[in-house]
Amino acid sequence: MFPSCGQCGNAAKPTLDARLCQTILEKVEGTHLQSVKIIEDKVHQKLYEKEAKAENINKQNIELVNQIEQLTVEASAWQQRARYNENMIATLKFNLQ
Repeated sequence: MFPSCGQCGNAAKPTLDARLCQTILEKVEGTHLQSVKIIEDKVHQKLYEKEAKAENINKQNIELVNQIEQLTVEASAWQQRARYNENMIATLKFNLQ
């Protein structure tokens, strides 16, 4: 049995028109499949790029968090040193009186 063409509706025997119609349908289907494949490839590429970008952002975030932790420790050390110096100044002032 030959598939029917929506345009010509000729499914009885493989006449020239039916074969031409079938060939056209096959080419259109092939073109559609190629188009879908191209679109899928582009979507996959965009998804890969977005995932790579997100991974990059996460790495930068981790680096920034580590930097914040280090700066917090350094700030605490400077505050402690400032308090020590203030206490030393107070002691020296007291000793001078």
